[in-house]
Amino acid sequence: MEKISGFQITSLSVSGFKCFREEQTFDFGPVSFVTGANHAGKTSVADAIAFAVTGQDRFGGAHIDKLYCETLPDIEIHLWIKDDKGVSHELVRTRKRDKMQVTWDGYAIRQADLARMFGERDEFLSIFNPLYFIETLGNDGQTLLQKNLPLIDHKAVLERLAEPEQTLLENVSLLSPETFLKTMREEIRDLEEGKLVLEGQKVQLLRQQKENREAISQGKEQLAQLEAQISILEQKREAGIDRPALEKQLEGLHQRYEELLRDKPEEVPPELLEQLRQAELAQERLRVKSYEGKFTAALAETQAALQAAAAEHKQVSVLLSRTQPGAICPTCKQPLPADAVAQAQENLRKKLGEVTSRGQGLRSQLNDLTALEKQAQETFEQFHKEDVEKNAALLARLHGQRAKMEQELREHGEALSALDSQIQGHNASLTYGNLDDEEMRRLSELHARKQEAEEELAALEKVAARPGPDLDAREKEVDELIRQKKLLMSAAVNYLAVRNELSFASLSMPQVKISLYDLVKTTGELKSAFRFQFNGRDYRRLSHSEKLRAGLEVSQLMKRLTGRRYPVFIDDVESITGLPKLPDQILLARVVPNAPLSVVTPGQSAPAPLKKASYPKIQSKSDLPKTA
Repeated sequence: MEKISGFQITSLSVSGFKCFREEQTFDFGPVSFVTGANHAGKTSVADAIAFAVTGQDRFGGAHIDKLYCETLPDIEIHLWIKDDKGVSHELVRTRKRDKMQVTWDGYAIRQADLARMFGERDEFLSIFNPLYFIETLGNDGQTLLQKNLPLIDHKAVLERLAEPEQTLLENVSLLSPETFLKTMREEIRDLEEGKLVLEGQKVQLLRQQKENREAISQGKEQLAQLEAQISILEQKREAGIDRPALEKQLEGLHQRYEELLRDKPEEVPPELLEQLRQAELAQERLRVKSYEGKFTAALAETQAALQAAAAEHKQVSVLLSRTQPGAICPTCKQPLPADAVAQAQENLRKKLGEVTSRGQGLRSQLNDLTALEKQAQETFEQFHKEDVEKNAALLARLHGQRAKMEQELREHGEALSALDSQIQGHNASLTYGNLDDEEMRRLSELHARKQEAEEELAALEKVAARPGPDLDAREKEVDELIRQKKLLMSAAVNYLAVRNELSFASLSMPQVKISLYDLVKTTGELKSAFRFQFNGRDYRRLSHSEKLRAGLEVSQLMKRLTGRRYPVFIDDVESITGLPKLPDQILLARVVPNAPLSVVTPGQSAPAPLKKASYPKIQSKSDLPKTA
């Protein structure tokens, strides 16, 4: 998003904002008058413009609840502008269900993007609202002004200094003279404290030289005593010890140890462990595996059919025995005549023969299935037994291999351990000799104390041999450094005074005077002194109209410092006489008793509600609305 150096507001559409429940649209020109009775919505127009750009009202208020219409939960503001290049844009800010959304020419953007285009909130509102800079920012306006002050060229400042000062500062970095002066003061203070230290060092040096000579004498005496005690223990340790023979035996033990290390048996390979694991898993699966009948379903089905045939045979036999003249026919449910009995009995006998034949076939089929099921089970048990025996043999073989390899590793480890014990024994003989543990510990302590004593004595002798510092010459050097730094400080103070004079010249205004800092000549420090005056009077004692006129000058100052030519909204314009002509768009708000809110641009027809309105005097007659 590029910086917008200037723009004019052409239209504004507002709904759900403060007093604007329903959507209302206002058109603006280079000079527009916003009139109406008190509480008609004049300042709400300004707040809506500020809210569209900054997300806050014209005084930077961030309490969004105060901007809502009392009876409408959503805000929608459309701001149409024309930038300094003549390009029209639409800025839309909505807040629905506590969610803020901003679009620029139809594209969603963030508040940070608006800040890059229109400047930060304080910059924009200090231009748009003449009362914002003093009424809201107060002392924070000092930071805003300093942020926008122009950079002063280093050479331009040097040219206004005396020649000796120019020479002193020629190769000095003064990007921050305040920091430079602070550093100089700290360095001078350190140097002066250093002079006091030098005086004490002269006395201390003599004392240290004497103490060092005494410490060297004591160190030599202590070293001689340690060497005598060590000699006694060393003689006892070596008495009767054949060191060459022990060393030769130790060398042989080391060779055997290394050979044994090279001949280390193979570790149990992961492949063997995996085969063993798989064989154990297979054995467990075989153990829980049982026979699953292949003909179970067929046997059950045949058995059921055979039982059904037997039941049917019994039923037909009973019917045949009951078939007599006058008996009820099982088919038609009518009494049988004597001449029909023989035929009915013949039919039942025929059916009984069919059932008997079918039952015999099912019996034969059932016997065949039973024989097949038995044969299948015997076959399964035979194969299962063979698999169990085969896998058990594999397990036994794998366990045997593993046990053998582990036994070889244990025997190898025991042999290494035995050799290691012998090596340690020979090392102990070579190290301890005839000394016991307590005497050996004492000898080690004496050797350590001897080494410390030798190092301390060497350090003392090195210090004694070193030539002492020339403290008198050092003191003269410090005095010269202090003198040079004070000259630099004096030149830097004058540099800072000239730079501030040039920098603050850009704050010049017709009737308003702003002071940011006071320069303390003796130290070069900048003391914060933010003062705001109008015609020589403190801002706090000004009338409302004087504050408006002062604010207008600050608004124009901010335009000049930031390079942004933005519209200005002037409230209560009826309180100002002789309103100065402003170069950019101005929106003038004026109270008209008993009149509804209306916006009029000179040169355009005024809307009906403004027929009775009047406007403030301005310097140019051409600025007056034709319908006023």
